[in-house]
Amino acid sequence: MVMLENIIHTPGLDGILLGSDWGSQKDLLMSPTTWRELIRPGEIQEYELIRSAGLDVWVHSCGDIRRILPDLKEMGVDVLNPIQPECMDIYKIKEEVGDRICFWGGISTQQILPYGTPEQVRAETLKVAGALSRGGGYITAPSQEIQKDVPFENLCALIDTAAELSGIR
Repeated sequence: MVMLENIIHTPGLDGILLGSDWGSQKDLLMSPTTWRELIRPGEIQEYELIRSAGLDVWVHSCGDIRRILPDLKEMGVDVLNPIQPECMDIYKIKEEVGDRICFWGGISTQQILPYGTPEQVRAETLKVAGALSRGGGYITAPSQEIQKDVPFENLCALIDTAAELSGIR
C-alpha cells in the first residue's frame, strides 16, 4: 500500500497495473471461496486507493479466472490483462463482463502466433479484435509475452493488423 501511495500521484498516469496470478490453464489456483476470503479484501483496498487518485485499475492475472470475473467486475476493475484463448472462452467472457471490463490480449501465443502463417495471424487478429472491441473495451495484444518461437513475419502481421485497426496505418 505504501508503494501504491507513492506511485498514484505520478503525473501523467491513466491507471495502475497490479500483478496477480490467480489462475492456471485449467482453473483458479484456489477455490473462489478462498480467493474471496483471502485475496479480495486486500485487492479492494488497493483498488480504492488507486481510484481515490482518479486512476483506472488494471489487473494482470494469467490463467482461467472465469469464476471470479463477476467479482472483479463488481470490484471495479477497468482492464484485465491478459485474456487467454488457450484457457478461457474469450467471446463468452466478453458477453458476460465486457460491458464493464476492458480486455487486453486475446491473440494466442501458444497456437496462432508461433505456429500460424502471417495470413492466419492477420485473420485471427481481425476476428478477435472485431468481436472483443464491439461496444468498446478492447486492447489488441497477444495473450502473453511474445517468445522466441514466434516467427518475425507473424509478429509483423500482428503489429501491422493492429495498426490498421487503430487507424495508425
